[in-house]
Amino acid sequence: MNRLSSSVSLHPYFKAYPGKLDAIKGMLPRFVAKTATEKEMLFYEFSWNGDELFVAKLTKTPKACSRIS
Repeated sequence: MNRLSSSVSLHPYFKAYPGKLDAIKGMLPRFVAKTATEKEMLFYEFSWNGDELFVAKLTKTPKACSRIS
């Protein structure tokens, strides 16, 4: 079975408050580093469109995806 066939992905997005963009960007590497040690994490990253933050989280199982990282 392909390892992605049972995987789960979440793609929430958030809008940054005015003046908070730099503070938020400064925290993101810590979130990525924290998830790097999780066995069932396949991908966890962020992208931006102006003041909108997009999160991409891909895990091996639904149970792993339900945990807050």
